[in-house]
Amino acid sequence: MAQALRNKIAVISNPVSGCRASRRKLNEVTQELHRLGVRVELYETKARGDAANIAKSIIDENFDAIAVAGGDGTINEVANAIIGSPLPLAVIPTGTINLLARELGLPKGAKDLAEIIARGPSHQIFPCYAGDHLFLVVASVGFDARVVNNVSLSLKRAVGVWAYVFASFKQWIGDSFPPLKLEIEGRSSAVSGLVVANGRYYAGPFMIAEKASVFSPKFDLCLFTGQGRWSLIRLIGAIVRGSINSLDQVEILRPASFTISGPPDEPVQADGDIIGRTPITITTSQKTLHLITPAPSTLQDISRR
Repeated sequence: MAQALRNKIAVISNPVSGCRASRRKLNEVTQELHRLGVRVELYETKARGDAANIAKSIIDENFDAIAVAGGDGTINEVANAIIGSPLPLAVIPTGTINLLARELGLPKGAKDLAEIIARGPSHQIFPCYAGDHLFLVVASVGFDARVVNNVSLSLKRAVGVWAYVFASFKQWIGDSFPPLKLEIEGRSSAVSGLVVANGRYYAGPFMIAEKASVFSPKFDLCLFTGQGRWSLIRLIGAIVRGSINSLDQVEILRPASFTISGPPDEPVQADGDIIGRTPITITTSQKTLHLITPAPSTLQDISRR
C-alpha cells in the first residue's frame, strides 16, 4: 500500500549525466511532482563528489526523501552519504546505463515515476563495500574495470554507451591480462577477472547473476578463469546471449567477504566509477539503505531469491 504524500523532496541532479532527452525527463518529473503538491528543491552538482557533499549538508533539513537525477555513479555518491539514515532515496534515471533503475523496474514515463517518488513505499536494501566505499549494484576488477578507468569522459558525454565500446576495443588490443590473486574463506586462487553482483544486471541490459538482488543480504561473486583475448571474446558473447552459466570458465560463489590481494594498483570499479585500487576487501554492509520502490509484491519475490 502506498504511503501518504511526501511533501518536501530534495532533488540532487548531475546536469552532465546522460543526454538532452534525459535532462528533459528531469524537468518533466519535477513538473509532475509539483502537480501532485510536492515541494521540490533542486541541487545541481558541478564536480565529482558534489552529490555526496550536498546530501550530507541537507540530511537534517526535514526533507521527506532525496531523489537523485543522474547515473549509477551519482546515486552511489548520495548512498555513501546517507547510508544508515532513515531518509529514503529515490531514483530519477538520467545516466548512461542506469543499472539500479533496471533492478527496480522503474517506469520510463515521467508521470508514473513522479507518483512513485511522491507516494511509493520504501524498502531496505543491502549495499556492499569495496574497502570503505559503498556500492549498490555491481563492482568489478579486471578487463572491464580497466575499460572504465580509461574511457574518455568527453566521448562518453558525446556518444553515451558507445564510448565504452570504443574503450573496450582499445583495451582488448593492448591489455596484458594479468591474473588477479584472491583470498576467499581461507583459500587462495587466481582468476582473470571478477564481478561482484549485488543485482542481476551488468553493463546495461545484460543479466549476469539471475539470483542476485539488492534486497538480499548476500552478493554473488562471479569469477572468470579463462585466459587471453579470445577467451574474453567468448565470455562477452555468453553475457550478451544470457548464457554465462553454461561456460566452464565461470564460477559463481556466495562468500561473506573476500580480498583481492594482487596485483597491486589494479582499478576497482563500482556502479560505473573507479572507487579504489587493489589490494581491497569486499563485503556486505552491516547498514541498510532505504530505497523508494514500485511494485512491493514484485520486490518481495525478488528478495526471496
